[in-house]
Amino acid sequence: LALYAAGWIDAQTLLNLSEARGKAMADAAGLRPGTMTAVQASFQMLKGIVDAIPDLDIANKNSPHQAVISGTLQAVVKAENQFRDNGINFRRLPVSAAFHSPLMESALKPFQKILQRTDFYPTSVPVYANTTANPYPQKTEDIQRLLGQQISNPVEFASEIKNLYESGVRTFLEIGPKSVLTGLIESICPEKDVTALALDASGGRRFGMVDLARTLCLLASQGFPLKLECWEDTVSNIRKPRMSVSLSGANYRGSKPSPHESSGQ
Repeated sequence: LALYAAGWIDAQTLLNLSEARGKAMADAAGLRPGTMTAVQASFQMLKGIVDAIPDLDIANKNSPHQAVISGTLQAVVKAENQFRDNGINFRRLPVSAAFHSPLMESALKPFQKILQRTDFYPTSVPVYANTTANPYPQKTEDIQRLLGQQISNPVEFASEIKNLYESGVRTFLEIGPKSVLTGLIESICPEKDVTALALDASGGRRFGMVDLARTLCLLASQGFPLKLECWEDTVSNIRKPRMSVSLSGANYRGSKPSPHESSGQ
């Protein structure tokens, strides 16, 4: 999706790759089922537990104090028991497979076949890869290889945010439900001059248009140029009258006059 947003691929390519990737991972999950659990612990503490359990890996390195483990159900349950014994908070994720782990390796070959028939057109907008936490390479074959490897490799989210900061990024805008990533960014950069915004800041408690208006105001206050006339045109087109009355048989009378009206009584 990031490659599409940056103009590296078109909409049809995005749909084709998304479908192929989903099918490849679903088939891999059928061969080697698994699950994932989010854990509130440092990477160093978590690594000691994970390394001692077969078929278990760290799938997401989200922040200095939060990660996600991925593996077979038996391995994840064994780790959860240790978390419970050590007073470590964790939450099982509602997923059907051990994503971003070696259990997904059977998905690589079929997805790579699709990628080898896909062209990429790098633009001036850099896109950071989840696996390396660095910008994607410029050569098509290197992009294809890296994009395919992300299926079975961990997501280096914390390092990715740090590298974005080092490259000069100071404002992060989360597009999607809730504001989980915004909280992670604030945890990754606690003492830096960073602004993290979530489009769904209210978590669905307010109307979406209200959250969008708030986000646009915050971005404008940060000095970002906004075409507010587009907002005004959109709002004016969807604005409803202050009062509306629904017509039904109970309150509507057609143009045919009543007997009293036709006789003059």
